[in-house]
Amino acid sequence: MNDAHSHGGLSVAVVGDAFVDILTPIGEEMPKFGGDILARSAIKQLSGGSSCNTASHLASLTKDLGWQVHLFTATGNDSWKRIFEEQSSRSGFILHATCLDDVQTGVCLVLTGTQDRGFVTYNGAMQRFGAQHLDLQQLSKNDHVHFGGLFNIPEFWLSFPGVIRQLKLLNPSLTVSLDTNYDASQIWRHEWLLPILDLVDVFLPNDDEALGISATDTVDQALNVLSRYAKLVIVTLGDKGAKAKLSDSEEITHVPSPKVNVVDACGAGDAFNSAFLKIWLANGKQKSKLSECLRYAVRGGAFAVTNL
Repeated sequence: MNDAHSHGGLSVAVVGDAFVDILTPIGEEMPKFGGDILARSAIKQLSGGSSCNTASHLASLTKDLGWQVHLFTATGNDSWKRIFEEQSSRSGFILHATCLDDVQTGVCLVLTGTQDRGFVTYNGAMQRFGAQHLDLQQLSKNDHVHFGGLFNIPEFWLSFPGVIRQLKLLNPSLTVSLDTNYDASQIWRHEWLLPILDLVDVFLPNDDEALGISATDTVDQALNVLSRYAKLVIVTLGDKGAKAKLSDSEEITHVPSPKVNVVDACGAGDAFNSAFLKIWLANGKQKSKLSECLRYAVRGGAFAVTNL
């Protein structure tokens, strides 16, 4: 990796999941065993995964600012790895993909409705991607590190606290954000998870994830619980916008989403994360700018679902 500041802008690393997404647009009903339904439009094969999507959006958003965006992930030694190389070239992020033998690149079948989506995931290389594949000395040279898709990369679960502590020891000004994504096991409150949140500067779950991890019934309750750990918790609410709470404040900030014509909801959360990180980092991570950052991020998420 190049010197993080040799280019004059900020440097952000994104660490985590990368999947080949088989994007399948359907209507409001899931297919049934023994049956068949027609896709609403062409089925596409794209680069995906929360971390890959976040790196792509963030690189596109900050290209004119001279920022560097790095994606650290893993693929199998197969033809699908070229999809991420092509996406890196299109979006402008710098790809650091560990190529693992004897395992396939992760693949996700994405069934997208007009308002929501469902997934069928084969973790593949993500099952083996871990801290041993990272150069922490180089990673610490970034201004910010975002970890995405944590529930999809189990090798990081127990090592994550040590990784974050080492990064912040090497670079005390470095900040860390996290998006766990959905827990396919439905366990949610893993013993290893809360100690991780305690080290995170920005936690970015959606409403379902926040309720599951906090074991609460409402988003406001979830924000109160989760902000005991992470310094800033932001919960995305789909077409209702987003809510946020700082750990040192009792106030919950809500920014509604603009009304848009939803083409496809897939990837909206990653677009929100990218937009938030861009404006939050550009504003020097100021607490007083939280509402402004949320408004920008909500617009970014809304634009993503109409611009596919």
